[in-house]
Amino acid sequence: MKKCPSCKHAVSPKAETCPNCGHPIKKKTSGCAWLFLIALVGIMIMAAIGGSEGSSSSSHKETDPEDYAITMSWVFVKKNLKSPSTAEFGRISEYTLYALEGEGWEHAYEVRGPVDSQNGFGAMIRSQYISQLQYLGEDNWSLIDLRFE
Repeated sequence: MKKCPSCKHAVSPKAETCPNCGHPIKKKTSGCAWLFLIALVGIMIMAAIGGSEGSSSSSHKETDPEDYAITMSWVFVKKNLKSPSTAEFGRISEYTLYALEGEGWEHAYEVRGPVDSQNGFGAMIRSQYISQLQYLGEDNWSLIDLRFE
């Protein structure tokens, strides 16, 4: 039991007002509320620092097409399946990526990996594929070759 700050009457810790005089009883703020408030302020400070660093940098880093070669191969594979909507690709770690070298092969890659999809009879099967594709610039890709094994 707590005492009312106004009339000193005994008051339940769950009461919002004193039953004797009606004086409001202050509730203590829980530790979780303080922790949440501190975390929120910390996030706001980090966002402000991160935002100012990003805006002060005048150089724009160009994304390497190699970073997108595997996922772009999936686009071409889906277009060549009997049932493209059923295509399921595994984890990136299941795929191998090779850079093709030679004259005229700038930003050209070979991707090898699995794809699961329905065949003509509706059964899910796993196929291995080998695709060769080339980045042409401005988000444009060209399929050079695609084979299923």
